[in-house]
Amino acid sequence: MKRWFVQVGTKIHGPLSINEVEKWHTKHKECLVWGKGMAEWVSHFEWKLSLEEAAEKDNRISLWQYRINDKESKILKLDELIADLRVLQSYDNIYVKSDLDSKWQILFASSAVTERLGITRRTQLRVPIFGFFEGLNLTTNVDLRCKLLTLSEGGCGFTDALGLKIGHSLRGQIISPNLNQNITITGDVVYSGSNGDLGVKFSILSQESKSLVLDYVIKFKGAEA
Repeated sequence: MKRWFVQVGTKIHGPLSINEVEKWHTKHKECLVWGKGMAEWVSHFEWKLSLEEAAEKDNRISLWQYRINDKESKILKLDELIADLRVLQSYDNIYVKSDLDSKWQILFASSAVTERLGITRRTQLRVPIFGFFEGLNLTTNVDLRCKLLTLSEGGCGFTDALGLKIGHSLRGQIISPNLNQNITITGDVVYSGSNGDLGVKFSILSQESKSLVLDYVIKFKGAEA
């Protein structure tokens, strides 16, 4: 299955199979790798480790629970969990956890579950990107410089964003070697992860900037396959 992308310099190549990624790495030892479900670009070594860890998880029987309105299910195997969830009319406000990760998380945040259910809340492809956001927290009037993780037509993802919280608004520039020029955005924080990652939804993005974003995102066409 071709689901991987490699970055050499600022150029993106893919989607690729595992064997094709290995061929790129043979020619370009410094290449970075990304695939759907990954938070950011990683080195070839880190990618290989993630493949091994995923294989180990697939080879063991994981146990799951789901929670609806504070009512928890009994402990289930993954196929039993999926069977229970398939009969539900809505997946909103449903949380899941497994013995591999004991923290409750919203169902849509679990790729193991959503891929088997064939669902996603996301309508726009979110892809990895190098760079920073520099600007102003409009809510607190504090200057910001955050590491950029992801980009989509409708928003972006940050980390190392001290002081930013859900509901805060911000304005500034996305600065990345992956883009032809800096992009000015205004947006609102709509997501906050337990690991410190934040999701921002654009409220103002010029047509020119939107075109630049789409030109970059389209390089990952096929990542959803």
